Amino acid sequence: MKNQYFGDVNDYRKYGLLRVLANQAAFDIGVCWMLTPDDERRDGNRTGYLDRHEEFARFDAVLFHKLHDCVRANLRRSVGLLERAGLLKNTRYWDRLVPGSVPERERWLNDMCDRFAKTDLVFFDPDNGVEVKSAPWQRNASPKHLYWREVERVFQRGHSLLVFQHFCRSRRDEFVTRLKGELKQRTECASVLALCTAHVVFLLASQKAHQTGLAKAARQVEAQWRGEIWLQ
Repeated sequence: MKNQYFGDVNDYRKYGLLRVLANQAAFDIGVCWMLTPDDERRDGNRTGYLDRHEEFARFDAVLFHKLHDCVRANLRRSVGLLERAGLLKNTRYWDRLVPGSVPERERWLNDMCDRFAKTDLVFFDPDNGVEVKSAPWQRNASPKHLYWREVERVFQRGHSLLVFQHFCRSRRDEFVTRLKGELKQRTECASVLALCTAHVVFLLASQKAHQTGLAKAARQVEAQWRGEIWLQ
């Protein structure tokens, strides 16, 4: 995640999903932004939905108007705006920049785990998604990716997981099926759901104790965000 992405259409869907999970499942949530520094690229420019009030505000009017005020009215883009707005109930945040070196990355994860010790669900929001072969965990770790070892460790601490993932260039249905399978194998979790959008997928791995509540909340997400977020 970069602050320059704040308020784009992926964010609108993301925060809407989290609001349903927080409200419907009544879980304490830890949001790990996996922040990386802003750059000069045009990523995060999908903000045209903010000019289409009738089409998009119906999904979550409170959230829509807050993002509109931030991005359009005040020209401000920062995840801190969401944190201070109080739009996500019972939520803690981890906004320390993701380091590149392995030792610093391990300390970063340790501190995050301490911060989220009492949360039910941890949301990871990496720039790209889970690790790829071109960016292995060696002397340096890619700040843009979440590593499977990190997924396994946080799940083993008793948290359910929600992971942001960009689609790659392969067939999307096959890509989602493969990632669901690997996430389930890596965590040995009770259930993995995929909440898909036009641009990204959110992978939801449930602890057994959370499975019923999260499945119900996921169905509510699909119903409330019909056509924008759907289960696969």
